[in-house]
Amino acid sequence: PFRKFYSKSPILAEIILISTVTFIFFSGEALIHYNIGKGGGLGSEKFSFPQGEELALLLGTMIGFSAASTITISLLKHCFGLHPVHIPSGLQHLLPENAEEHLQRQNV
Repeated sequence: PFRKFYSKSPILAEIILISTVTFIFFSGEALIHYNIGKGGGLGSEKFSFPQGEELALLLGTMIGFSAASTITISLLKHCFGLHPVHIPSGLQHLLPENAEEHLQRQNV
């Protein structure tokens, strides 16, 4: 399903993918920092998850930084012309056989 969505809207799909991966990594890092802050380290203490207001604050922070990271990456890619080229499937048959290789060599 993601491939089909990507072929229809590659830029939006890439933004969603970057946001999701960033959020997942930030979640793991946030939980580690939360437990270090609670117990002073990651030694033999029981690993715990934040509850209630702490969880809401943690999620809000992760979502905010994930969005900021995604926006920054997207802006940088736009500034450097690194967004993927999208050729609608209805027009792909008009391209020569080696068009993909040519586009890659041109860094398009």
